[in-house]
Amino acid sequence: MIGHDGSVQIPARAIRKARRALSTHAEQVVRVLEQFETMEFVDPIQLFQLASNNTLSFIAFSCLATKRGSEQIILELSKTFFFRSSRFLKQWCTLCEALNELGVSTNLTVFLPDLEPRRTWGWQLGQDEITLACELMAEEAEGFRNQGVVVKPWSQVEEFNQVGFLQAQELIGDKAPLLVHQEAELLRSFPEIQLVGTYEEAATRQVASYAHEGRVLEEQLSSVILLQSERPPERKDRMYQRLRKVPLPIVHPFDLSRR
Repeated sequence: MIGHDGSVQIPARAIRKARRALSTHAEQVVRVLEQFETMEFVDPIQLFQLASNNTLSFIAFSCLATKRGSEQIILELSKTFFFRSSRFLKQWCTLCEALNELGVSTNLTVFLPDLEPRRTWGWQLGQDEITLACELMAEEAEGFRNQGVVVKPWSQVEEFNQVGFLQAQELIGDKAPLLVHQEAELLRSFPEIQLVGTYEEAATRQVASYAHEGRVLEEQLSSVILLQSERPPERKDRMYQRLRKVPLPIVHPFDLSRR
């Protein structure tokens, strides 16, 4: 079901069978999600199962903004990727309203990846300082709670676990050369991020980090749906899957072709 490149392959027959088993209400929920989908669901069968719930819990990630050439985070939530423009939040609210009309409660947790600077970029800045910066930005988001949105540092889900991450590096290793190459090219397009080592080394850590986060989500938050807000979405989707037993369900309600 999960390929070596992180792709998720599910037989069309299995999808059709799962869809036929939906209740009328769950079918309505799925149709709403389909109306907002800009690509294709990742693991529609899991989405079909979750569509029967009275509450749908979504997550997203918001990449941190940094000051060019330094190990310094910009302490403004509005500079992080998810909140950089209002369009993601507006689309989320529109999706919420459509689901709420069906009697489905919704919530969205947007994670600030506070472990990324040290784990992936190779920063020497203390983890406590980075996490505190993200906690301060999370406090800025209190006004979003009435829209069903909370913001948290990722470390509130995964306490910094260097052993688990190193295991992920060993398991991924050189088994994903194309993903590593593509991530290295992506990192080159963000010169403001201060990296330690080569782009390829940082990209290798990045690929392992996503795979590790996907595994942690399976262990800690097994019933969430990821709202993909990162580019390029198809590759980011695959990076979360590599170490999971069951695919992470992902929907794509945002137009990611716009900068």
